[in-house]
Amino acid sequence: MAGFKPELLGELFKLVWEQQAQSEYETVLCLDEENDKRGNARTPTASKEALRLSAELLKLFVMEAVDRASACAKAQGDDQVEASHFERILPQLLLDF
Repeated sequence: MAGFKPELLGELFKLVWEQQAQSEYETVLCLDEENDKRGNARTPTASKEALRLSAELLKLFVMEAVDRASACAKAQGDDQVEASHFERILPQLLLDF
């Protein structure tokens, strides 16, 4: 099974971090424009090893979700896995991870 590219995860993480920083920056501006301390804050980064491990964890998470949804579908006598099967297994999956 092909995995997730660490570079893609790096770009996704960077996008989320930038959005969070922008949101926090706007909140600070709204509270007190003169005491803005977030203006030159550095965006977090992740090492190549951390991105590789994140990609592996995401791959395992998706494989486990598919496996559990497939078992749920079989238990219900269905031939195809549908969104409802994922909805059924998702709460326990999230607790397990």
